Amino acid sequence: MPAPTPIGALARLGLSYYPALIAFWMVTTWSTLRLAERGVDPALIGTFAAIPWIAVLLVSPLVARLRAALGWRGLYQLGNVLALASVAGFATTTSFPAWCAWAALSGLALTLRWIIADAWAAAITPAHSQGRMVGAYETLAGTAIAVGPALVAVTGLGGSRAPLVIAALLAASWLIGRSLQEPPANSTPPGSRRPHGRWWGSAGILVVVLAGGLLESGFGGMLPVFGVAREMTPAQASLLLAVANSSALFLQWPIGWLSDRFGPERVLRASAVLGLVAAAAVAWAPGATLLFVTIFVWGGLAGTFYTLGRILAARQRPDEVVAVMSAVAMLYTLGAIVGPLLAGAALSTFGPAGFALTLVVSAALIAALIFTLFAHKPRPTPSA
Repeated sequence: MPAPTPIGALARLGLSYYPALIAFWMVTTWSTLRLAERGVDPALIGTFAAIPWIAVLLVSPLVARLRAALGWRGLYQLGNVLALASVAGFATTTSFPAWCAWAALSGLALTLRWIIADAWAAAITPAHSQGRMVGAYETLAGTAIAVGPALVAVTGLGGSRAPLVIAALLAASWLIGRSLQEPPANSTPPGSRRPHGRWWGSAGILVVVLAGGLLESGFGGMLPVFGVAREMTPAQASLLLAVANSSALFLQWPIGWLSDRFGPERVLRASAVLGLVAAAAVAWAPGATLLFVTIFVWGGLAGTFYTLGRILAARQRPDEVVAVMSAVAMLYTLGAIVGPLLAGAALSTFGPAGFALTLVVSAALIAALIFTLFAHKPRPTPSA
């Protein structure tokens, strides 16, 4: 079979990965709502919801070795098979401990597909269009987060309709995944380069994605609580998160385009500075209307860090990019776990002012680290 063009290969990968993403967010929404419907304690539901992300932290360091043993397509397809097994478990059991086990299996499946798909896309995309590819890719992923829960609203919680739809999505992902062709071993996309030295560049990438998890998923996830603490209605407070997420979604492709045009380092430094300004504006926004405006700006900028970190990580060779993307997934998840702890402690101790101050201090530290690690243009690495 002749090798597909980069655009064809990327389209095929996207057609396989997108239904798997929808399936993950669908099963996550359906399972937590089912537990709530059965009267499970909210604290236990919160623990249950964290299990897939704990699995990401634990499994990410192993993915590079697993890829070497099973190959790109083999490991990606294993993720689909494990996800199908978890859905079957959710559909045929009811005990809470069993569901925790299925949630861990779902997180394992997510980890394998997430890291391999990210690395695969990076390996087959020409360097001059990495930014636009990642921007389009993240836009697609963002829509899956909305489509999955929406499908649960259509199928309902009772009966077998939701599990069957989830299984159908995963089966489609597996079937399309059979046609994927592995990238050439030890090849580097034309025009690619590694930032700074190998360790120095990787350290910068990890700081960027940790910042993305901390701000976008960590502090961002606590925006409704921040809104309630500022005496907004629950409906208004929930809209804060929707506004931040929509801004981040719409900015993904423009940020990718700017990265291709000016380089990810310049865009990253600009995002860090503007993000700090936006965080300060959120902290001192006097009314609800201005708060929504500042949250829209801040949310879009917070969402750029993971995208830019992925663009930087894509400069590695395919045999290295899996290990780097594994670290990217692990650090982003760690930031998403630490962020709510910081924000929650600040809100509990000092109220809305504590949340705002912690957000500003975090943005300032992130900006300082980014300017330190990306102070100079990267030196091109001589081709082997």
